[in-house]
Amino acid sequence: TFAAAFDRVAAQILEETGILIGFTLDILPPKSNAPGRYKATPEKTGLWLKRQPCMLAIQCFIPEIWLGVSDEKTLIKWKRDFSKAWILTGIPFIQDVSPGYDARNIFPKSVRYGNNASWRNGQTKLINTLNGKGITFNAWNGYTEGFAGVPTDEYGGANFIWAKEIFRMK
Repeated sequence: TFAAAFDRVAAQILEETGILIGFTLDILPPKSNAPGRYKATPEKTGLWLKRQPCMLAIQCFIPEIWLGVSDEKTLIKWKRDFSKAWILTGIPFIQDVSPGYDARNIFPKSVRYGNNASWRNGQTKLINTLNGKGITFNAWNGYTEGFAGVPTDEYGGANFIWAKEIFRMK
């Protein structure tokens, strides 16, 4: 029902506007503190989503933040397993990368990780070893989120340089 609803919406929009649309999903990880009741999994939902012509890709916004841990090795391993499982569904998977996460300015008790060479290297390895169909850059500095990578007062140019390098790789 969940998967088929996307094609029904796309068909309705096409009928009403003449515009053919598709969907890229930001999947919330199961067994996490992510909001929402339904969290699609590659094992239970992937095959159904793959069958929907309007399904363009899976592209998540830093899904690891919902695990509630700050240990970078645990997060990289989890991110690799999560990404690989979605890649194996055959739905195009756009690998999200982030220089790190630190939202303590807004959420004082939130997790904090990355913004260092080991985190960036771990994500570079994900890009090099997984068969994703692209890369998206997600950033959070405690005030804003988005897809811009610029040198900052907190981290200098390291994250900016890394972002330029990984986009040259693909």
